[in-house]
Amino acid sequence: FMARDLAEHEGICPEAQVECTNAGCGATVARRSMGEHREGCGWEEVECPCPGCEERMVRAELGQHVAASGEVHLQRTWKRVDEQGRTIAELQLTNAGLEEKVAELKAASTAKAKVQARRSRSSAMSTPGCRSALKR
Repeated sequence: FMARDLAEHEGICPEAQVECTNAGCGATVARRSMGEHREGCGWEEVECPCPGCEERMVRAELGQHVAASGEVHLQRTWKRVDEQGRTIAELQLTNAGLEEKVAELKAASTAKAKVQARRSRSSAMSTPGCRSALKR
């Protein structure tokens, strides 16, 4: 190996020991294991998993945040449940109206088809060939 090749290899080698890039961590792991390390690293920045909470903190503080914010998280969750309930009710009303409209359109279509069938039979009966067949 030439010095340049060695430096290049060390920059990509999966076995090379590298330091975690999370501020405050300082752990050194093999490059190939860095992703796995960061998935559990207490210093990895994470977002609170509660819908509507946009707080960001290091993973090590997440438990404390969830415990301290439980009431606020619960209120947000109930608010979302209430909003979703109203949305469901509105969608059910819209759906009922649409189903009624579909039934009306089907009925109108059936009626129109019956009228066209009668007209077709009526015009077929009025042709000269039909009249002579009826006279016999």
